[in-house]
Amino acid sequence: MRARILVLLALPLPATAAEAADPLAPQQLARILAGLVLVVLVIAATAWGLRRLGRVGLGGGGVLRVVAALPVGARERLLLVEVGGEQILIGVAPGRIQRLHTLAEPVAAPAPAAPGGFAARLREALGAREAGR
Repeated sequence: MRARILVLLALPLPATAAEAADPLAPQQLARILAGLVLVVLVIAATAWGLRRLGRVGLGGGGVLRVVAALPVGARERLLLVEVGGEQILIGVAPGRIQRLHTLAEPVAAPAPAAPGGFAARLREALGAREAGR
């Protein structure tokens, strides 16, 4: 009997009949908007904190660097990792990381994409389309 009473007390009930009749009342809309703003602020703060921790906590001080990564399955990858001037090929799978090969000669890292690569390609495509008209 006590459990039933506690369950009934825990259920949210409207304070007045007006609130129950009009869920789009200005007070209700203000509460919904405030809750939405609060959720967005919490998400933004969490993303900012994770980004900040990722740079500080997981940086490794520049000793460890992933040179290249290649997905070979749904959850499996090959990683080429550089540690102290030596490059190691690593296989990564759920619950397992295994060294596959240590390279005798370091592989040159691929050149990073030009900044604004997508924007430049879009401009080229739009320019070609305009020239074709």
